[in-house]
Amino acid sequence: MASRHPDPSFQTIRLRTDDDVAWLSLARPEHGNAINAAMAAELAQAAQQLEEQPELACVVLTGEGSHFCLGGDLHEFSAAGEQLPSYVHRMLTDLHRAIHSLVHMRPITIAAVNGTAAGAGLSLLCATDLAISTESARYTLAYTRVGLSPDGGSTWLLPRIIGTRRAREMAYTNRLLNATEALEWGLVNHVAQDESLEDEVNKALDQIKAASLPAQLGARALLRESGHNQLDTQMELEGHNIVNAARRPDAKEGITAQLEKRPPAFAHTS
Repeated sequence: MASRHPDPSFQTIRLRTDDDVAWLSLARPEHGNAINAAMAAELAQAAQQLEEQPELACVVLTGEGSHFCLGGDLHEFSAAGEQLPSYVHRMLTDLHRAIHSLVHMRPITIAAVNGTAAGAGLSLLCATDLAISTESARYTLAYTRVGLSPDGGSTWLLPRIIGTRRAREMAYTNRLLNATEALEWGLVNHVAQDESLEDEVNKALDQIKAASLPAQLGARALLRESGHNQLDTQMELEGHNIVNAARRPDAKEGITAQLEKRPPAFAHTS
């Protein structure tokens, strides 16, 4: 897939593709990339577009400016006045569509967390496969502090990432985690110096793309389904996937390269 310029149709996000990697950036830096109805709608639209690009290997989600995402835009919530319930419902309908797409799309997803991830920003982080954090990033749910309950799938995703008790602590106490704590809790995979975030993301992309793309996508699909399935069902899916993988040229190349102690030359197509 050729390199493309950012899609000009979006106002609150940026979406560009470089070869087989898509970069999706939240682009309201003057508002801490807080999510309003417009951004939620554009996130849902962009995520659907990404689902329809089978050539993609990875999607990187990040934020412009000094924050990843401060959650819902409280200024717009306040401006909605008596219409707040309908405004929140409209915004969440789109946000939840975006979260669903991030969780279920084929390519591997990476959060490049360039600053604070709060509320729905934490939900977006949890919807990705891998997360790389800057040292200055901070993490919190913060819903109950403003009289609201969590959304964005956070009550389903977060316990599966950090465990039920820790998720409850974050929900009930609005605990603020620094990057080191987020790493210790398993919320993020790596912590990079602030100025090295893009380098660390590119390193992860190189490592992912060094393996067989069909095998990577198969692994993602299996891991995605494992939370719902019984062991026997999961092993049946594993058997189906690995037999199909064994039919592909990548399997022969990968096995031969390993025995010959050389890097494999995969086709890098799905």
